[in-house]
Amino acid sequence: MRRSRFPRHLLIASLLISLAFSCGVALAARAGASAELQTSPEWLRGAELWRKMIDHSSDAIYDPAGFRGLARSLDSLDVDLPALAKRGLLPAAVPPDLIRLFRSRFEYISDRHYTNESNITLSAAESAVATSRWVIELQLAAMRSAGSAPDIGRKTTAESESPILYELSFLDEYERFVGDTWKRRRALADRQAAGENVDFKPFENERQRRENLLLDAYHSRRIPISKPVRALMPYIQSLTALTPSAPTPSPPPPGI
Repeated sequence: MRRSRFPRHLLIASLLISLAFSCGVALAARAGASAELQTSPEWLRGAELWRKMIDHSSDAIYDPAGFRGLARSLDSLDVDLPALAKRGLLPAAVPPDLIRLFRSRFEYISDRHYTNESNITLSAAESAVATSRWVIELQLAAMRSAGSAPDIGRKTTAESESPILYELSFLDEYERFVGDTWKRRRALADRQAAGENVDFKPFENERQRRENLLLDAYHSRRIPISKPVRALMPYIQSLTALTPSAPTPSPPPPGI
């Protein structure tokens, strides 16, 4: 019986696809968190703080005083992350976005896990934002747990990445909406302060309409993934996966 041969043109195509895939993986690795970044004291300090915050948000520990004490480590990010960018270990656009993400996570955990209020009333927009932040914390905890189970870790990390990207993109859009709304309301208030007769009702109606459209897009899963958020993902994965083997040295006092 004659054995069939694999067509030569298909073999060449297969090799080219394989080569392209390998190059793509290598480029992606270089574009993300490098080995030098992940062993730097500044990044290890950030990873330690990041994972402690996961401990608090996932209820692995309950320590209100200990959580408040993390604020000192949070402030050190303002020095550590720009220093990494200055050494070429982080893209220039990443430190500000990462610092905002650290701080927004800290604010959420403080407001939702360690609040003294027994009854919290939220608007539709506030509820969506709180839900979005809750999903992010849930997926970060799942991503971290996957690191201790290599057989399922890759699948779990991929499954966690998609919702994190979506929720962060929604929060990014909502933050821009709130900022734009504040600027427009301030402009109207300035006109009113200057003696002009200003009707705020059309503005409020338009603001409500835009907010409803944004919330509808969020609940319908129609928020596009933003490029800045996608650029953060390799660093979010690194911060979540890293486990410092020893206490990371604190940064030197300013001026030294």
